[in-house]
Amino acid sequence: MVTLTLPAGAVLDERARRELNAQLAEPVVIEAGRLRMKTRTLLPGVALELPITLRYELGGELSGFGIDAWSPDRPDRRTIVPPRTLRVEVSR
Repeated sequence: MVTLTLPAGAVLDERARRELNAQLAEPVVIEAGRLRMKTRTLLPGVALELPITLRYELGGELSGFGIDAWSPDRPDRRTIVPPRTLRVEVSR
């Protein structure tokens, strides 16, 4: 399982959602500004890259992309990456 904190104003449109879902064990869930993704089973040491294409409706200095990842059978062993600050320029 992986959760990803989205920056304010970030939108995962339907096309991006379909592309992401094609890589997951179950469809992505979006709630409270987070993507919750159940990945397919991975072997130890195997990396996974997920196509997450976002559209931004809000610009400025934003915080997001914090990650919390764990195996469903070992929720006590988590990898956590704190959110980071990014600058988003939105063209109008």
